Amino acid sequence: MARIDKDGLIRGKIGDFVYRNYRGKQIVQRVADETKTSEKVKKNNNEFGYASSKESAIRNFFIHQLDLINDGNLHNRHRKVLYELLIHNHAKDANERKLLDGNPKQYIGLNFNVNSKWEDFMPYYLPVNEDNNKLTITIPELYTKSFQQKVKDKPFDHLKLSLILCSIDPDLEQNPNAIIYNQREITLYQNQKVEEMKWEITNLPPNRFLLLLGKIEYFEMNSIFGLKSLKTKDLCPACVLYAAKF
Repeated sequence: MARIDKDGLIRGKIGDFVYRNYRGKQIVQRVADETKTSEKVKKNNNEFGYASSKESAIRNFFIHQLDLINDGNLHNRHRKVLYELLIHNHAKDANERKLLDGNPKQYIGLNFNVNSKWEDFMPYYLPVNEDNNKLTITIPELYTKSFQQKVKDKPFDHLKLSLILCSIDPDLEQNPNAIIYNQREITLYQNQKVEEMKWEITNLPPNRFLLLLGKIEYFEMNSIFGLKSLKTKDLCPACVLYAAKF
């Protein structure tokens, strides 16, 4: 119920409008449709909850099966990727959408540890081509010197570049819901060069996400402890380089 205050201004609700006094001026606002608002919020919360319920299992696969170091905020970034898979799918109504219906390219560029970003350590671009249920990944000539220039203050004996193709059911309805489908490892010693190569992967599984992950691990030869991995929070780049669904 509205009333007139001592300054002659209306305060309160009249019909669909609310009258307020703000710094001596009359302010009028339309009352929000609580039914529509709450329904929209409910749907958004349900989809965010759905994405959150799948996030942990997939993230655990990345961390434990692929042995990736992550920062403390990966779960939030990964949950955001999954949520966007849902809300960017306009073919279905909210609460009817599945993660598998979304575009997996939302995953591309996801760094597992922002303290050690892939783009700060990888001096080469790896083109990926999709054609007739086949992925072709071009690995250019690789020089140890190019990698060394990225980590000038951290000398190493050799490094290992791992390319890992993961097959994932993001809705966790298939068994297994996440596996390493294929992988390739390249070891580079000091002053070494590796020739360009084509990595072809055929017979790709249908109705699953295929994520290509890159990972670099550095090693040193210690006179006391022998070969040792230099895996630390600031020296463990890993990233999703490519994503597709067939």
